[in-house]
Amino acid sequence: MRMFDPPSVDIDGAVQRLLAVEEVQNRHIFEREEVSRAITICLIVRAHLLVAGPPGIAKTTQIRLAACHVRESRFFHTQLSPFSTVEDLFGPVDLAAYKAGERKRVSAGMLQEADVAVIDEIYNGNDAVLKALLAPMNEGVYAEQGRFVTIPLRTLMGTTNTIPSAEEREQRGLAGFHDRWLFRFVVGDLKNSINFARMLRSPDIDFYAYRPDPRASVSVAELEALRLESENVRLPVALADELIRIRAEMDARGIYCSPRRWKQIRRALQASALIHGRRDIEDEDLALLRHTLWSDPEQIPELEKILEPYLAAGRDRAALRFGRILEIFGEFDQKRKSTAHRADIGKLALEVRFLVEREIEQMREIQRKSTTSAEREAIEEYLQRAYDYLSELDRAAGM
Repeated sequence: MRMFDPPSVDIDGAVQRLLAVEEVQNRHIFEREEVSRAITICLIVRAHLLVAGPPGIAKTTQIRLAACHVRESRFFHTQLSPFSTVEDLFGPVDLAAYKAGERKRVSAGMLQEADVAVIDEIYNGNDAVLKALLAPMNEGVYAEQGRFVTIPLRTLMGTTNTIPSAEEREQRGLAGFHDRWLFRFVVGDLKNSINFARMLRSPDIDFYAYRPDPRASVSVAELEALRLESENVRLPVALADELIRIRAEMDARGIYCSPRRWKQIRRALQASALIHGRRDIEDEDLALLRHTLWSDPEQIPELEKILEPYLAAGRDRAALRFGRILEIFGEFDQKRKSTAHRADIGKLALEVRFLVEREIEQMREIQRKSTTSAEREAIEEYLQRAYDYLSELDRAAGM
């Protein structure tokens, strides 16, 4: 593996060029903006992405196109079948070395030397081949000569026509393998007729002749610098509380996400905030959870219900925050009726006031980010009503 200390990097410049890579993808592949953003995040945080969908809808093309824009990188691409072997991923045994008493593989051009890897029809691979990917995907290491060797792999991106069911994954012993995908997408054919017409007119990409625009490219060293920079992005207490709430709702609906993926999700949220030029994770970053928390496509509708506050327009998100204030105040009112001592009521009011203030601050932030005056005015109405409840709490607290 190439070892290097990331040089001094223009973080803002690298982010802008990564966003330009997304724009290139979106000019060639339509209705896939969320996949483009997920690829960007995976490149930053060293995570992996799965795209499922019918044949012929440019799943592989988009991934290969993005990989072309990573400078100074090595690329690996293969397609799996039930007859694929570990050699198809990691190369054949080096016969010369074997005769000399060493058991190692011919690694040139194989996955263990790649920065970016694409594997088509990945779930067509047999169980032995897929399990050989566990350590490279999770720990970034490759086993050879009885020891683990660090490899440069930043992201493995897989495509498949269908995702095996949970029962099939369990029977094949692939639950751990499936868990290693941070992002999962189920994509389909173009829905918009205008985009269909654009697709008909757009030229095919000749990857043998394709040369990316330097203004839309990023180096491996810059990606590593971005990863290190993203680790400085903070997870505010309020956002951590939101993740706790989301996890509890998922548990209630029978949707499980492993601690390993939650840790990866936190890093993805940090990268999302970095891309937006922020030092803190915010509500808007949580929209990417819709592509990270599910394991089976059947869970997507239930998950989107849980995440509705983060997928809705600003006015709707403010309404949900105001609804939370009503719930908080209603609970306070019930407790107040059963509390005899005024001092205890005052203490309770101060505790509740803190919760209401936090919701109001979230509403203010939504208002600040609103792009239309009509939406800002609608949110202002909710804020004024929220201030009325805050005044009532002040009176209860004797302020």
